[in-house]
Amino acid sequence: MACELASHVGVTTACNVSRLPRSTCYRKHPVKAKSTALLMADLGVTKSHSRPHVSDDNPFSESQFKTLKYRPEFPDRFGSVQDARTFCAAFFTRYNTEHHHSGIAMMTPEMVHYGLANQVQENREQVLHAVYAAHPERFVRGIPSPRPLPEAVWIIPPRAEIPCDRRDGTYTEDLNTILRTVDHLYLST
Repeated sequence: MACELASHVGVTTACNVSRLPRSTCYRKHPVKAKSTALLMADLGVTKSHSRPHVSDDNPFSESQFKTLKYRPEFPDRFGSVQDARTFCAAFFTRYNTEHHHSGIAMMTPEMVHYGLANQVQENREQVLHAVYAAHPERFVRGIPSPRPLPEAVWIIPPRAEIPCDRRDGTYTEDLNTILRTVDHLYLST
């Protein structure tokens, strides 16, 4: 009798579960799982595609760290913080003064920093010309030349300036061409 009364007022009880379709058992609608994105939105967590600022944002630091780690004398563990500092002090001195980097035309950071790169480049060119003059048969591709120095080395290059036609600041008709060129430069690097 209680079951009949309960079903008359629309309350589902254990006694009439067997008469209900499986999807509506104990509820009027089937239970469905939310997607993770909807759950996060309900909880107030906003979606972001940006990365946090971590050490891997700087490719120069990553390159230096890899060079450090792959040195044959790099230990599995340091005995103390002082041991690590002593090792790194010697490593960084060598890295900056003796290690020739492919990204800066086989120069050392010290040469580039103190403005010696152009002089070293000229010396290399003279040596290559002298070797070519002594043994031209060894150079089937012609006179060798040293790697060109990069104009600039950037982690994130600055945006190019866009020229204006008039004093009021309106851009030239070639703005689209300039923007395509800038996009090409950024996409090709």
